[in-house]
Amino acid sequence: MKVLYVGHVFGNVFRGGAEIQMEKTANAINNLSNEITIDIFNNSYELNEILQYDIIHFFKSNEYYLELAKFLKNMNKKIVLSSIYLPNSMEKFNKLKIKAAFKISRYLPQQLSIQKRIIKLWELSDKIYPNTNDELYFISSIVKNINKFKKIPNATENMSDFLDLNTIEETLRKYNIFKLNKSYILNVGRIEPRKNQLSIIKIAKKNNWPLVIIGSIGDKEYYDACLKEIKERDNIIILNGIKSRNELANIYYSAKVFCMPSTMETPGLAALEACSIGTDCVVTSLGGTKEYFKGYVSYVNPFDLMEIQNTVAIKMGKDWTKNNSMKKFITSNYSYKNIGKQYISEYIKFNNNEN
Repeated sequence: MKVLYVGHVFGNVFRGGAEIQMEKTANAINNLSNEITIDIFNNSYELNEILQYDIIHFFKSNEYYLELAKFLKNMNKKIVLSSIYLPNSMEKFNKLKIKAAFKISRYLPQQLSIQKRIIKLWELSDKIYPNTNDELYFISSIVKNINKFKKIPNATENMSDFLDLNTIEETLRKYNIFKLNKSYILNVGRIEPRKNQLSIIKIAKKNNWPLVIIGSIGDKEYYDACLKEIKERDNIIILNGIKSRNELANIYYSAKVFCMPSTMETPGLAALEACSIGTDCVVTSLGGTKEYFKGYVSYVNPFDLMEIQNTVAIKMGKDWTKNNSMKKFITSNYSYKNIGKQYISEYIKFNNNEN
């Protein structure tokens, strides 16, 4: 069986969790199965090449997938979608507003409505794979065919596999954070409003807590506001994205607390990575995080700075340590091998018309 993965056309430029999940899942399945071959679409593909695949798997609810999806359905091809879609905030009021917008969009000309094109993509997909119950309930409230849904969680690498205790000092000195070793708060993710780094910075400043933020620029205006806020603060450091898995693992390991108070996460690849190495975590309560992390982390309302501050303060008041039970839970349940097996089962059943 041949399966083609299709991701964001600019995925190499705006690289995020969806692109990483797609690539790592493809690698895992190719290593696990001799019966299934996964390829990743690139711009050199022609239509006759695409038609050679048994299943085309789209990653993320990108409205511009629609034309290709319609063509593939007209050619009787099987298409599936990892939806990776939630409103920017999972607050009940905002969910209702988004849901209303989707319902209204049904009555608008298709070319005027991104929501309508996303709905059509959902309707055309033979199977949809949300990664949280929140996402499943939201999409199935609009596309009312529960049989096409199957929740498959996101996966993470075990960052301990990349950890090298002998190179920690070298890594921390390279990025000028050795002086903060085992005392700093860490945040990893694109620097943009949804990730809410500005709130962490303000809290760290107020309490004189050391803070390290690692991420590419997702919003230049927001990034500039973060830089302005940390001016003349030598214990708050912003680093551009770090590609070395060894260096990133060393930095995760050396952090006292990982803090991710985003306005929404499903569940946040960086948080999974931090947990996989045993670092104490504070994460947003919005977006399905509780499904993944259970009672192993502390949850905060991203819009309540005092709650974030108080929760982080409890963690900062403890000695630096690693949570091995959390590490075991995350790496056992959310490995790419584990999730890859779930996709393999789905592909085989679907290709054999068993679901």
